[in-house]
Amino acid sequence: MRDFRKMKRSIDTPVKNLFQIGQWSFDPAGVPVCLITAKLAADRVLNISRP
Repeated sequence: MRDFRKMKRSIDTPVKNLFQIGQWSFDPAGVPVCLITAKLAADRVLNISRP
């Protein structure tokens, strides 16, 4: 079983402020992973945009 604590890093890309989300961004793939990575990316964007 995968370490779900690593999921926070699965949205990172080499491009600054560009995040990946979706069912294939973390193993095991699926709809729950898609929803979780979308939430993580949205939270990261909100934290970046706050002054």
